[in-house]
Amino acid sequence: MVQTNPLEKINMLMQLGVEVVICGGITEICSNKFNDSGMQVIPWVRGEAEEVLSQFLAGKLAKIFPDRERIDEFRGLSKTGAGR
Repeated sequence: MVQTNPLEKINMLMQLGVEVVICGGITEICSNKFNDSGMQVIPWVRGEAEEVLSQFLAGKLAKIFPDRERIDEFRGLSKTGAGR
């Protein structure tokens, strides 16, 4: 994929007919765009691609949707919203 803009990449995935996206961190804007397009997003996954795909195909890849506190922690924000 040549596009560098994340929303352009999502549009390309839509054009390719992608139904499921398995990813690590994802912004709220991108997550909303995926959801609006009807693509299933499985965020906050890490590991070797082959193992992740194997687990997904076996129905064993758990969806993990972190709460707001975990997202803020991931982004480097404290509970007050101030950077660390």
